[in-house]
Amino acid sequence: MMKSLTIGKKTKDKTLILDMDETLIASKFGGKEPKNFICNFKFAFGGSEIKVRLRPYIHDVLEKLSQLYEVIVFTAGV
Repeated sequence: MMKSLTIGKKTKDKTLILDMDETLIASKFGGKEPKNFICNFKFAFGGSEIKVRLRPYIHDVLEKLSQLYEVIVFTAGV
């Protein structure tokens, strides 16, 4: 039998679950980014610099989706 997953307080009738990596953001490690990679922010992790780019229009998309769904974002990445 499947166990149900309870995350916070239910706010909408439907839930949308999104994987963060390569769906909402793109991240590149330690100088391995292509020349046209536009970095929105960066941080240090384990002695390396990680550069992160938000997908185009992601703020608009999440704003619209949040009006229709309870949005949960997860990652299996570092």
